[in-house]
Amino acid sequence: MLNGYAEASQRDPEDYEMLAAMAMFWIALDDIEQARVWLARAEAIGAGQPVPMYTRVLLYEALEQYDQAGALAVNARARQMDDRHGTESSFRRAVAAHAMREGRWEDGLALYRPDLPWVFEDSLVFPDSAVDWIDDLIIIAALMKNRDPLSARPAELLDFAAANVDDYPPAAGLMTPDLRWAGIHAVRGEEGPAVEALQRFRDYGLFPYWRQGVIENPAVMSLYQNPDYQALLDDYRSFAEEERLRARELLGVDS
Repeated sequence: MLNGYAEASQRDPEDYEMLAAMAMFWIALDDIEQARVWLARAEAIGAGQPVPMYTRVLLYEALEQYDQAGALAVNARARQMDDRHGTESSFRRAVAAHAMREGRWEDGLALYRPDLPWVFEDSLVFPDSAVDWIDDLIIIAALMKNRDPLSARPAELLDFAAANVDDYPPAAGLMTPDLRWAGIHAVRGEEGPAVEALQRFRDYGLFPYWRQGVIENPAVMSLYQNPDYQALLDDYRSFAEEERLRARELLGVDS
């Protein structure tokens, strides 16, 4: 993927979204040096555009600069930009992740109230459009459960998500249900099945967004202290290191 995008960027060097994608790939490989190089190229042309902005959020998260990541994601959503390649849902995830890390449950939930008012009604009625929000409903359930462990609403949202876990567009990829099950199980407090779902997700390969699904995912943050989860992260990092070395050799990047 890196090689193909690198070749394409030579043919269309003004495509800042493609340059930003290159930075995303390097972030997935834990290569911050190369990520910065490509993101700088993207921002030199398309600064303030959705994809470069989200890539900057990813870089901040990889550097564990979570305040900057959260602030930038909030700023991006406030600008109401075009939803480029799913950037809108990605910004929502980043805002919710920062709220989860900070224990600011209401701030995280506030970003969903305008779009999903029915989630917060006293009586929950799922509209037909609810299936389009499965991933967000799992995150909302995580925020709600942390805010009020005795609330019945998180379980209702998770039951709906579980019943519709296989409802997703083909472009999302076959690994989607496993990532969703990881979040559902984690929020339910079922750590073993949650880690097993992440392991199945891992078996599909190393994806550009693996960090956002496995580390920066608000729904699975309760797993951070689980030893099996930590072992899975070690596996990801080892795989990323192997692929990073291969990618640098393939692209002729000096070590």
